[in-house]
Amino acid sequence: MAKLRGLLKKIMTGKKKYIVIAVVVIAVGMALSQGGTALEVQGTSVDKGVVQRYVEEVGTFEAKTTITVNGRLAGVVETIDKVEGDMVEAGDILLTMDTKDQLIKIEGTEAQIDVVYAELSEAGRADKNKMAQIKSQIALAQNAYVKDKVTYENNEALYATGAVSKVDRDDSKRAYEDSLQSLRIAQNDLTLLTKGISASLKQQYESRIEALTSRLELEKRGLEQMTVKAPIAGIVTDKFVKVGDIVNFGTALVEVSDPKAFHVTSDLLVSDAASAAVGYKVMISDPETDQEWIGQIGKIFPKAFSKTSDLGIEQKRVKVEIDSSDMDFDRFGYEFDIKIIFEEKEDILRCKDSAVFQIDGRSYVFKEVEGKVVLTAVEIGLEGEEYVEVLNGLSEGDDIVQSPSNELEEGMKVLLK
Repeated sequence: MAKLRGLLKKIMTGKKKYIVIAVVVIAVGMALSQGGTALEVQGTSVDKGVVQRYVEEVGTFEAKTTITVNGRLAGVVETIDKVEGDMVEAGDILLTMDTKDQLIKIEGTEAQIDVVYAELSEAGRADKNKMAQIKSQIALAQNAYVKDKVTYENNEALYATGAVSKVDRDDSKRAYEDSLQSLRIAQNDLTLLTKGISASLKQQYESRIEALTSRLELEKRGLEQMTVKAPIAGIVTDKFVKVGDIVNFGTALVEVSDPKAFHVTSDLLVSDAASAAVGYKVMISDPETDQEWIGQIGKIFPKAFSKTSDLGIEQKRVKVEIDSSDMDFDRFGYEFDIKIIFEEKEDILRCKDSAVFQIDGRSYVFKEVEGKVVLTAVEIGLEGEEYVEVLNGLSEGDDIVQSPSNELEEGMKVLLK
């Protein structure tokens, strides 16, 4: 072509007689151009199908109900009855703890309760002996009272006649009052003893018994808790201890999950989570087997959290739960590829998004027509991740160039591959 253009230049600068020759040469050049080698380009066809706008993430298969059984008191693991993968019913024994120390505590508390009951009984017997002593004191006080009363009454009469002094009268009065007070105290003590052991002393014994009984109940409950049982029916998904381990209150022992209720969880970027909603369709696929299931978003958590990406970038993400009624899987903790579909159209005219490019804000493709590319304006609808919806400009079966290079120009001969 370069030689042809040089020849044409020479012809055009020559005399008029060469004009006819020039026209002929140009025609020949055009013919040669049309017969040149076609440019090989990647092609794709316009068809009908699904267009989806989605985001891809990784999800984890988890049980909806997973309970970690923790130690309720300190001890040593004695036996392990269930391990990972074992199916259990609620109440099945998972493991047992050494109970020797706990039994010693229980026996000690029971002995203390017996001692307090014995003290209470002894206090009742002691009161009977004391009652006899007080009755004797009352008799003596009664005699003293009668004697002092007579003396006081006589001195009172004699004082009126001047036979005794005022000092003697007053002394006899005080003696009479003191003997009366002693008699009343003795009588009151007898009244209290007649009612039995004093209320305050009895309450002291009862309070001690109540405290020890409460402690005994806790110790017996602790003994029961040393036999660790499954809280739900399910499968043992993890075991955190082995025989001989010393555990404390709150130590994780065994994890049990319900295999009948599960979901897939994933962490979305906050921007993607803002576009999602409960009920959105989700495609779940196993990268190992290529098996696929359909699910839907069941829950979007309200709180975002920070998470560092594989590239070391801190991102804000939101947890979502995905439910699927047709999943047949029982391997908790496995990861799946998921596509959360924000928008979807089925059985619509579409083309590869890589075939569409922009010129001055409008969408175009290179359509192949009789071996040449024709710049064709198109109207685009839904823009998916792989395909775009074609509203106008193309028809089903049209062949277009995929990912056109900058060198490609309208009218060039192409060979689609």
